[in-house]
Formats: sequence, C-alpha cells, structure tokens
Amino acid sequence: MFKRLPSKKTLEEKYDKFNKEYFNNQLPYDTKIEWSTKMTKSAGLCIPRKKIIRISWHYARRFPEDVENTLIHEMIHLKFPNHGPQFYAEVDRINAYGKMKVSRFSLGRAAEPKYYYICTKCGIQFGRDKRVNIARYVCQCNGKLELLPENKKVAEEER
Repeated sequence: MFKRLPSKKTLEEKYDKFNKEYFNNQLPYDTKIEWSTKMTKSAGLCIPRKKIIRISWHYARRFPEDVENTLIHEMIHLKFPNHGPQFYAEVDRINAYGKMKVSRFSLGRAAEPKYYYICTKCGIQFGRDKRVNIARYVCQCNGKLELLPENKKVAEEER
C-alpha cells in the first residue's frame, strides 16, 4: 500500500518485480506504464497490442491500497485481453500465492459522477458524468427523472 501515489518509475519497478514473481518474466519488458487523469470510471486499462498499461489517477487517489492489484490485473490482460476463463484461471493462480487479492472488479468508481438523478416514482438514483435529457429519458419503471439539487447524492438513510 502507498501513503502517496507512486511515481511512474515506482510503477515500472513494480511491473518488473511482478513480471518476475508472478509471470516468470514472460510479459513484454518494454510495456509502457502510465498514469491517466482522464479515466474517471475504471481503475485501469490495458492495450495489449501497443503494450500500454494505464492506471487511473482518480482511482488511485480514492483507493491507494488497490494500486498494486490493479497493476497486476492489467498485466494479466497482456496475456489474456478479455475476462474469460483463462483470465480468471490466471487471477486464481496469482491469488493462490497469498500476497495479492487480484479481482475482476475494482473497489469502486474512479471518480464520483458529476450529476445525480432520482426517479420520482421508485426513488432509484442514477449517477452520470454528463447531463441527461430528463424530458426524453425515463427510469426502467417509467417514472420521471429529476436532477437532484446541487447534484448531491441522497444518502440512503435520508430516503
């Protein structure tokens, strides 16, 4: 776990360490590791054909304890691009070492949505990064959507 976000160099060193420890140095040595300030929904991204791994700066700020697991998750994508059976077998193999807790899912969204809507019929809330045309879109129950005041999510106990 990191008390502050690791430098790009530290991420590259972690990549090399994990490549040796978990992948027997079979992953590309020239993989580019990057921080991304544009990624607000996911924890990480791997582009295998370009040998690029991006870690969300926003996610790492919210969940610094998950940076290493995210890096390993994306490293697995260098071998297995999709979340298929081979991917899950590799996750299980690495987790069997007992040091890491690699998962298919992140601990949460990288950044909070900018806008929150609530259904006036059933009360379900929706977080979105872009504004929704509430005259056009309705909830799955056919209720109308309403932009929450000050774009704040209503706490569960307030409903």
